[in-house]
Amino acid sequence: MSKPEMNVALVCGPDCDMSANGLRTALEFFGARVFTYWIGRPSDLIDVLSGDDLYPETDFIILEFHGDEGRFLMPELDESVYEEGEPRVDFGPEEIARFTKLNGKVVLGNGCSLGNAILAKAFIENGCSAYIGPDDYPDGNAALMFALRFFYEMIQNKRSVKEAFAIAKSTDKETHMYQLYERSTDIERMEVLQDHHLPMLKTWFNDKEIQDRMAGMLPLESWYNNVCSNDQYFIWAGYAKDELVGIIIVEIEEEIGYIALIVNPSLQNRGYGKELLRQVLIHPELKSVKKWEAEIEEDHLASIACFRALGFIEEDAVPDEDGFVNFVYDSSKQ
Repeated sequence: MSKPEMNVALVCGPDCDMSANGLRTALEFFGARVFTYWIGRPSDLIDVLSGDDLYPETDFIILEFHGDEGRFLMPELDESVYEEGEPRVDFGPEEIARFTKLNGKVVLGNGCSLGNAILAKAFIENGCSAYIGPDDYPDGNAALMFALRFFYEMIQNKRSVKEAFAIAKSTDKETHMYQLYERSTDIERMEVLQDHHLPMLKTWFNDKEIQDRMAGMLPLESWYNNVCSNDQYFIWAGYAKDELVGIIIVEIEEEIGYIALIVNPSLQNRGYGKELLRQVLIHPELKSVKKWEAEIEEDHLASIACFRALGFIEEDAVPDEDGFVNFVYDSSKQ
């Protein structure tokens, strides 16, 4: 079986089974792996919003619901059926803020009025990197068409979320109701890595994935002393709102820049990796670099997506004997 283009959680609310089945068929035809969740009671949706019931590598979440006045219309149960503490209301901003933990996920609220700005803010403030939905009441056919075009552009034409959204929105006046809300990932400043950054960097290596993937940087003090004495290395620490969000490492050899980055594990999947990478690609100190290369493990899907989003392409689709794929970016052609 070939690797899926993306992993999509399709969450089907009451009386939305026909559109949900149409979406699932199309997305699977496009090459996505789709996990379908049938919402029969409020606790089912809570399990998705909290991340407890999500497949670990989920990229996108479609909330295929009817909506009204910026609220997800929930199943109506007999009072005797509700569990203790289970909400008995339609889900609006208060419920989303209370239950949602979706760090780094892109969510499409595909129902009437679910692009309400206050509702979207609740999703963004609780981890989502982007939230999409209509701020009015589009025709049902238009809602299905928007979702199909949005995912078609990302999968078939390798568009970014923002690019695919703009194309899908432009279809007609009904799809024009859709709005895109994104988490700000602005890097406010870049500092040359100094020894005072090392204590924070050490804590990041408590994260097992960082420890496994970046083992060559350990012990950290020895690595730091080595790169500081080598004028081929450029290393910056990126800050957002006075918080260290990541470091990016560049080694220059004959107009080729070899690049690696680490994002603060508590801030991963929020777009900071892409922003760090973007800052380095246009950094004035690195104008001499004509070609960029990054070796990424074939199972490091988040990192692959990050570099692809900035225009890096596989030099060879077949991993080397250690499981790495080499991604390249030719800045001389940009």
